Amino acid sequence: MDIALLTMTPDEFEHFRERQEREYVESLRRSRSAEAAERKARDDLARLLPDGADTPGHRLLTAWTRERTVGQVWLGPSEDADDMLWLYEIRIDEDLRGQGYGRAVMAAVERVAHGDGAQRLGLNVFGGNRAAIALYTSAGYEVTAQQMAKQLTGE
Repeated sequence: MDIALLTMTPDEFEHFRERQEREYVESLRRSRSAEAAERKARDDLARLLPDGADTPGHRLLTAWTRERTVGQVWLGPSEDADDMLWLYEIRIDEDLRGQGYGRAVMAAVERVAHGDGAQRLGLNVFGGNRAAIALYTSAGYEVTAQQMAKQLTGE
């Protein structure tokens, strides 16, 4: 499967940013209050992308086949290691999931990261995202840290 990664247009970026913040809040609400999740999502995105799509070192990309867009990618510098780039987001259009597009986009991202001189590519995946965990594991990614939480019911 031939995938091209092209810079997001301003409209694509705005749609991506809005969805990114909304979905990040939803994910964070598993481990914190709604207010804290909204604050963290807003603060993290402002810190990581202070200049939006023009933030130096970050690539906001749309994944294309010859026929259509298939997803989006956010690739940027790691906050922890100079030899690593961080895959902040990979999203495959819902109607295309489970058809090999995720693996093809991951391979394209790895080529871009390697071409940029990265020795490693890091990412985070929420524990409930079983499909993504399976994709990353099958692509050779290994767990390097793990967080756990339990909802307390008072019983």
